[in-house]
Amino acid sequence: MMSGSVQLVLKGSLITASQEEGRQLAVEMARLIMKATQPNAAV
Repeated sequence: MMSGSVQLVLKGSLITASQEEGRQLAVEMARLIMKATQPNAAV
């Protein structure tokens, strides 16, 4: 499991001010999910 507190959904919503912010949020969420499911970066 991941240590620390991770807030994946900011302010309880996935709605962003711009398309670019939405893209950045999606990329960040994907990276966090990959890290949570595969914590060993060498694999």
